[in-house]
Amino acid sequence: MAPTVTTTLISSSVINTLRTDSPPVTGLKADPSFSRLFSTGTHKDLTPKLGTEFRNIQLSQLTDDQIEDLAAFISTRGVVVFRDQNLSEKEQVAFGQRLGELQEHVHSYGKHPALIPIHVDKNSKLAAGEVWHSDMSEEPFPPAFSILYMEKVPLSGGDTLYANMYAAYDKLSPAMKEVFNGKTAITRRKTSILRPEKVARDTVCSHPIVRTHPVTGWQIIFANAPCTTHIEGMTELESKALLDFLAQHIEKGSEFQIRLHWEARSVAIWDNRAVQHQAVWDYWPHERSGRRVVVIGNTPFYDPEGTTQSAALQGDAVNPKWNRLFEH
Repeated sequence: MAPTVTTTLISSSVINTLRTDSPPVTGLKADPSFSRLFSTGTHKDLTPKLGTEFRNIQLSQLTDDQIEDLAAFISTRGVVVFRDQNLSEKEQVAFGQRLGELQEHVHSYGKHPALIPIHVDKNSKLAAGEVWHSDMSEEPFPPAFSILYMEKVPLSGGDTLYANMYAAYDKLSPAMKEVFNGKTAITRRKTSILRPEKVARDTVCSHPIVRTHPVTGWQIIFANAPCTTHIEGMTELESKALLDFLAQHIEKGSEFQIRLHWEARSVAIWDNRAVQHQAVWDYWPHERSGRRVVVIGNTPFYDPEGTTQSAALQGDAVNPKWNRLFEH
């Protein structure tokens, strides 16, 4: 069952507009072989379990069947990147809406409230996202997908790191998995980055530390260092020790990380339920500029009958409910 979701509201106007139910999950009708997606263009995996690069395929031209396959494929691979995309603001929004409902944002720009500017140059004091995180995990319905179109990149540097949270969970010892399975933690961001009319400025939610992916059924570490404040039912000392352990586990897990090198007109799509990411600001005073939209996800839940990525890929996922994508 899904954990209790608690939201601190600041006005009645927020109550009238705040979503109270999870949106539909995209990817449940995918072809397990992803053959419809693979029928166009070329692709190569960046590592055996994380990341895939596509070329010679335009996102704006995908069919509905290919979109369904793509959603499930991203959920298995964590992050995919499409090179040489011709994607206007309008087309990026339209593409994102095919994956699900878009989250409106307080820092939006352009002609749509879901478009988020990503810009760093010689005048910037910092670059956002320089710690490991998943986007907006403190919200009641954390994003399923983030879609980042990079328009301008430095000659070198400016990469994004991604960490596979399926593999991070798999690497835990059985005893440590039992410590976290079924536990919930409070996530909080005092100033919401969503539009004020859509969500309260002080958002507090209870989410599972280990969540089950609604498409793959694989278990995921879902603690987010910038926003996860404490584990429910534990003392402050106990909670801090365990959350610090998870943060170090993710940060030092080079064997389940990739470093994505950007090219101008590339689009990266990642599953915030399955990966965490970190920006690398090593290119000052040069410019890096793009735009992002995020797709609203489901209420995080933990299913004790869920499987793991390693078990599924080895053919050992014994629960038919969570083995659908790997029956071929």
